[in-house]
Amino acid sequence: MKFVVQGADNLSIQKVYNYPNPFNDYTYFFFEHNQSDMDLDITIEIFNMAGGKVKELKVSLSPIGYTSTPIFWDGKDENGNKIRQGIYIYRILLRSLRGSVLSKAQKMIIMN
Repeated sequence: MKFVVQGADNLSIQKVYNYPNPFNDYTYFFFEHNQSDMDLDITIEIFNMAGGKVKELKVSLSPIGYTSTPIFWDGKDENGNKIRQGIYIYRILLRSLRGSVLSKAQKMIIMN
């Protein structure tokens, strides 16, 4: 078994997912990180398959442990309209108060 130990300045993000996936009306975003007990600024950008940004969520978290709290999204665009059925890409950008920034992307499916 191999372990990788990273310093607190080396921001790490793993196991990015949303649940449920596929979804109809709402989903929650989750991820694991290495910044326990550190304030984090999170941006989640949601893109259609043409690369257009349909929604941006911004939250601040003060996680206890290494798993994020659920981040809710109601499946609506920036104008409050329900987005169309299809495959979307989302990117989670994680920013520590020390200024480190890291992102990871994943796919999700919206069913109407």
